Amino acid sequence: PGSTKETMHYDLSFSQDGVNYQAGDALYLIPKNNKGLVNRWLSYLQVEAESTLPGFNEDARTVLTQLLDIRLPSPATIELIARHSKELSTLINNDLSNIEQPFYGLELLDIIDQYNFPLEHKAELLNSLPPLGARAYSISSSPTVQADMVSITVASVRYGEQSTKQGVASCFLVDDLEVGNSIDGYFVSNKHFSIPQEQSVPVIMIGPGTGIAPFRSFLYERSVLKHSGKNWLFFGDRNVKNDFLYQDELLQLQSEGVLTHLSLAFSRDQEQKVYVQDRIKEHAVELYQWIQEGAYIYVCGDAQHMAESVETALTNVISTQANINESQAQQTLAQMAKDKRYVKDVY
Repeated sequence: PGSTKETMHYDLSFSQDGVNYQAGDALYLIPKNNKGLVNRWLSYLQVEAESTLPGFNEDARTVLTQLLDIRLPSPATIELIARHSKELSTLINNDLSNIEQPFYGLELLDIIDQYNFPLEHKAELLNSLPPLGARAYSISSSPTVQADMVSITVASVRYGEQSTKQGVASCFLVDDLEVGNSIDGYFVSNKHFSIPQEQSVPVIMIGPGTGIAPFRSFLYERSVLKHSGKNWLFFGDRNVKNDFLYQDELLQLQSEGVLTHLSLAFSRDQEQKVYVQDRIKEHAVELYQWIQEGAYIYVCGDAQHMAESVETALTNVISTQANINESQAQQTLAQMAKDKRYVKDVY
């Protein structure tokens, strides 16, 4: 509800020797909780920032800032609150398999307040909170181009009245991390989501929004390594004026011949919304020709809506162009996935 976003590019240098990554890998960053949210928790728990909390040796502010995930409800915490609230117990009906739906847009403190969780059980409450985990970001830089630095593309998450509710990691990066600051993190290899070893094969990249991140890495990597294969990027967002990420770079790569095709879909710039899946269908003939030439297809971005719609569009392209039924087209895509020629990195 009422969501807003701001997209930022970050270049992060390494603080230790021997660190390396590959195009397509992920960077996991360990954020800190928002100061305002931490203060709300201190107030709710009725403790001073320097005092200790049950079960912890560190002071309360450190625990709430760095150690515990205090923003969104977890199954364990919801189960605990439900034990003290007949109303909540009835709502979830002992089913914790999908706690997101009834609490969409709410933070944990909202739920605690709504169902009057008794403060005398705060030790149990704190014990139910999961540790503050690392957040994954697709790498948007090429290790061949910048071996001593890594880039990420971050869209801040803000929603609610006056955008007071904030994503933990994205808003920490946007609001609190300044030049010269450090943040803990580590690389995770993504071997299947990497550029093809065959230098001449075509590559089709579908990445709306921050899903463009690994494809910026792919394009620079293929350019520096002088791969002869064609590259086609499908990119989209809301408005071309504000959301054309890496516009100058992409147009430059296109003018240099590195980016063979750039298909854009800015959904809010016309009366009828247009998405990347619409562009895929529009280019069905040539897209299928690339697939026949052995193209690798990569999809990165939103798993809930985009990825499924893109797969439907690709199935439609294969079905119509190969003159086969939908089931056979799905089998073709499944075989491509088995052969690592259709790869998704969605979240």
